[in-house]
Amino acid sequence: MTVNNPNAYLEREFQAQAADVLHKLGYAPITPEECIAQRGVRYNVLLKDILRKKLHELNIFEYGGTKYKFKPANIERAIDELDANLADGLIKASEKVYDALLLGRDLPETVADGRTLSFNLRYIDWDNIENNTFHVTREFSVSNAAGDDGAIPDLVLFE
Repeated sequence: MTVNNPNAYLEREFQAQAADVLHKLGYAPITPEECIAQRGVRYNVLLKDILRKKLHELNIFEYGGTKYKFKPANIERAIDELDANLADGLIKASEKVYDALLLGRDLPETVADGRTLSFNLRYIDWDNIENNTFHVTREFSVSNAAGDDGAIPDLVLFE
């Protein structure tokens, strides 16, 4: 067996061991191929199908003694808001995503009496961490929209 990079084996072994430890801590493994299918394009870093499902599960609000789920359009809006626009710069985009993850987003929903009120949609259940889903992947390839400036982190963790 010819090895062009003598450290390649060690790097792969380290990735495998680290991913195994994270799996034992509760992170569900997801393959790079599954990530690509979820993302659609290399510059998108959201696993949209997983996120969509989890937002539906986490976000039930109550009004007047009745429980409601957010409308699918508001779930899509919440996903789109996480897909940060870098036109204002990386720091502004990072602050926007951080605030959304920490605080959630107030979104309008129409309730049974026909009133439209704002309710908080959460991305993360901070009160009951077991309600969240964690994933780990190896060799997560990402680039900018132009297809250059790519990077391939060894391991990426998702909540």
